[in-house]
Amino acid sequence: MSQVGLLAFAFLLCLPFFTAAQTTGRFEDIQSDGATIAQFDTETISYEKDPYSREVWISVWIKTSPDDYDQSYSLNHYLLRKDKREILVLDRIGYTGSGRILYQTANVYEPSLWDPVIPETTNEYYYTAVLRYAKANDKKLLQAYNKDKPQNKLITTARTIGDFLRVY
Repeated sequence: MSQVGLLAFAFLLCLPFFTAAQTTGRFEDIQSDGATIAQFDTETISYEKDPYSREVWISVWIKTSPDDYDQSYSLNHYLLRKDKREILVLDRIGYTGSGRILYQTANVYEPSLWDPVIPETTNEYYYTAVLRYAKANDKKLLQAYNKDKPQNKLITTARTIGDFLRVY
Protein backbone atom coordinates (compact mmCIF):
# COMPACT_ATOMS: atom_id res chain seq x y z
CA MET A 1 0.00 0.00 0.00
CA SER A 2 1.41 3.40 -0.95
CA GLN A 3 1.91 6.22 1.54
CA VAL A 4 -0.97 8.16 0.01
CA GLY A 5 -3.25 5.14 0.32
CA LEU A 6 -2.14 4.62 3.92
CA LEU A 7 -2.81 8.28 4.77
CA ALA A 8 -6.24 8.11 3.13
CA PHE A 9 -7.07 4.94 5.08
CA ALA A 10 -5.94 6.57 8.37
CA PHE A 11 -8.02 9.67 7.58
CA LEU A 12 -11.14 7.57 6.93
CA LEU A 13 -10.63 5.75 10.23
CA CYS A 14 -10.44 9.07 12.11
CA LEU A 15 -13.31 10.77 10.25
CA PRO A 16 -16.06 9.77 12.75
CA PHE A 17 -14.08 11.39 15.56
CA PHE A 18 -13.71 14.66 13.67
CA THR A 19 -17.39 14.84 12.71
CA ALA A 20 -18.48 14.00 16.26
CA ALA A 21 -16.36 16.84 17.60
CA GLN A 22 -17.90 19.25 15.10
CA THR A 23 -21.52 18.37 15.89
CA THR A 24 -21.24 19.09 19.61
CA GLY A 25 -20.77 22.87 19.30
CA ARG A 26 -23.58 23.61 21.72
CA PHE A 27 -22.15 21.37 24.42
CA GLU A 28 -18.81 21.53 26.23
CA ASP A 29 -17.24 18.28 27.37
CA ILE A 30 -16.71 17.47 31.03
CA GLN A 31 -13.81 15.08 31.36
CA SER A 32 -12.39 12.74 33.96
CA ASP A 33 -9.05 11.05 33.31
CA GLY A 34 -9.23 12.06 29.64
CA ALA A 35 -12.66 10.52 29.04
CA THR A 36 -15.83 12.55 28.47
CA ILE A 37 -18.26 11.79 31.30
CA ALA A 38 -20.85 14.46 30.51
CA GLN A 39 -21.45 17.69 28.62
CA PHE A 40 -22.95 21.02 29.67
CA ASP A 41 -25.13 23.25 27.54
CA THR A 42 -23.39 26.53 26.68
CA GLU A 43 -26.60 28.05 25.27
CA THR A 44 -28.55 27.86 28.53
CA ILE A 45 -25.80 28.45 31.10
CA SER A 46 -26.61 31.64 32.98
CA TYR A 47 -26.17 33.61 36.16
CA GLU A 48 -29.17 33.50 38.46
CA LYS A 49 -29.85 35.53 41.61
CA ASP A 50 -30.58 33.86 44.93
CA PRO A 51 -34.14 34.92 45.82
CA TYR A 52 -33.17 35.32 49.49
CA SER A 53 -29.82 37.13 49.27
CA ARG A 54 -27.52 39.06 46.94
CA GLU A 55 -25.64 35.92 45.91
CA VAL A 56 -25.46 35.07 42.21
CA TRP A 57 -25.34 31.41 41.16
CA ILE A 58 -24.53 29.62 37.95
CA SER A 59 -27.49 27.78 36.41
CA VAL A 60 -26.55 25.00 33.97
CA TRP A 61 -27.99 21.92 32.25
CA ILE A 62 -25.67 18.91 32.14
CA LYS A 63 -26.18 15.94 29.82
CA THR A 64 -24.66 12.66 30.98
CA SER A 65 -22.84 10.39 28.55
CA PRO A 66 -25.02 7.65 27.08
CA ASP A 67 -25.05 4.37 28.96
CA ASP A 68 -22.95 1.69 27.24
CA TYR A 69 -25.73 -0.89 27.47
CA ASP A 70 -28.94 0.86 26.38
CA GLN A 71 -27.73 4.35 25.34
CA SER A 72 -30.00 6.01 27.93
CA TYR A 73 -28.86 9.36 29.29
CA SER A 74 -30.13 12.15 31.50
CA LEU A 75 -30.33 15.93 31.51
CA ASN A 76 -29.82 17.49 34.92
CA HIS A 77 -30.38 21.11 35.89
CA TYR A 78 -27.83 22.29 38.45
CA LEU A 79 -27.19 25.44 40.43
CA LEU A 80 -23.59 26.13 41.44
CA ARG A 81 -22.35 28.49 44.11
CA LYS A 82 -19.23 30.18 42.79
CA ASP A 83 -17.67 31.04 46.14
CA LYS A 84 -18.82 28.24 48.44
CA ARG A 85 -18.05 25.10 46.34
CA GLU A 86 -21.61 23.85 46.60
CA ILE A 87 -23.94 22.30 44.05
CA LEU A 88 -27.70 21.72 43.96
CA VAL A 89 -29.77 19.56 41.60
CA LEU A 90 -33.06 21.18 40.59
CA ASP A 91 -34.32 18.93 37.80
CA ARG A 92 -33.55 15.48 36.38
CA ILE A 93 -34.92 14.11 33.14
CA GLY A 94 -34.00 10.61 31.99
CA TYR A 95 -34.19 9.61 28.32
CA THR A 96 -34.03 6.37 26.38
CA GLY A 97 -31.48 6.03 23.60
CA SER A 98 -34.24 6.99 21.14
CA GLY A 99 -35.12 10.15 23.08
CA ARG A 100 -38.28 9.10 24.95
CA ILE A 101 -38.61 10.38 28.50
CA LEU A 102 -38.06 7.66 31.11
CA TYR A 103 -38.54 9.80 34.22
CA GLN A 104 -38.74 13.42 35.27
CA THR A 105 -38.17 14.84 38.74
CA ALA A 106 -38.15 18.45 39.86
CA ASN A 107 -37.20 20.07 43.15
CA VAL A 108 -38.49 23.35 44.43
CA TYR A 109 -35.57 25.50 45.51
CA GLU A 110 -34.79 24.75 49.14
CA PRO A 111 -31.64 26.25 50.74
CA SER A 112 -31.01 23.04 52.71
CA LEU A 113 -30.55 21.02 49.49
CA TRP A 114 -27.09 22.43 48.70
CA ASP A 115 -24.38 19.75 48.71
CA PRO A 116 -20.66 20.37 49.20
CA VAL A 117 -18.47 19.60 46.20
CA ILE A 118 -16.42 16.60 47.32
CA PRO A 119 -12.98 16.06 45.72
CA GLU A 120 -12.66 13.39 43.00
CA THR A 121 -16.42 12.99 42.56
CA THR A 122 -18.53 13.46 39.46
CA ASN A 123 -19.96 16.64 40.99
CA GLU A 124 -16.44 18.06 41.32
CA TYR A 125 -15.75 17.42 37.63
CA TYR A 126 -19.05 19.10 36.76
CA TYR A 127 -18.37 22.04 39.08
CA THR A 128 -14.80 22.58 37.85
CA ALA A 129 -15.66 22.46 34.13
CA VAL A 130 -18.68 24.75 34.43
CA LEU A 131 -16.88 27.25 36.68
CA ARG A 132 -13.92 27.37 34.26
CA TYR A 133 -16.31 28.12 31.39
CA ALA A 134 -18.20 30.75 33.42
CA LYS A 135 -14.97 32.54 34.35
CA ALA A 136 -13.81 32.55 30.72
CA ASN A 137 -17.22 33.88 29.57
CA ASP A 138 -18.00 36.10 32.56
CA LYS A 139 -18.53 39.26 30.51
CA LYS A 140 -21.09 37.59 28.22
CA LEU A 141 -22.90 35.94 31.15
CA LEU A 142 -22.99 39.22 33.10
CA GLN A 143 -24.43 41.09 30.13
CA ALA A 144 -27.21 38.51 29.79
CA TYR A 145 -27.81 38.56 33.56
CA ASN A 146 -28.05 42.36 33.70
CA LYS A 147 -30.38 42.36 30.69
CA ASP A 148 -32.69 39.79 32.31
CA LYS A 149 -32.63 41.06 35.91
CA PRO A 150 -35.91 40.54 37.75
CA GLN A 151 -36.54 44.31 38.03
CA ASN A 152 -36.12 44.62 34.25
CA LYS A 153 -38.63 41.80 33.77
CA LEU A 154 -41.02 43.54 36.18
CA ILE A 155 -40.79 46.80 34.21
CA THR A 156 -41.42 44.93 30.95
CA THR A 157 -44.35 43.08 32.51
CA ALA A 158 -45.80 46.33 33.89
CA ARG A 159 -45.55 47.93 30.44
CA THR A 160 -47.21 44.92 28.85
CA ILE A 161 -50.04 44.96 31.39
CA GLY A 162 -50.36 48.73 30.95
CA ASP A 163 -50.56 48.32 27.18
CA PHE A 164 -53.09 45.53 27.63
CA LEU A 165 -55.29 47.69 29.91
CA ARG A 166 -55.15 50.64 27.49
CA VAL A 167 -56.39 48.45 24.64
CA TYR A 168 -59.40 47.25 26.63
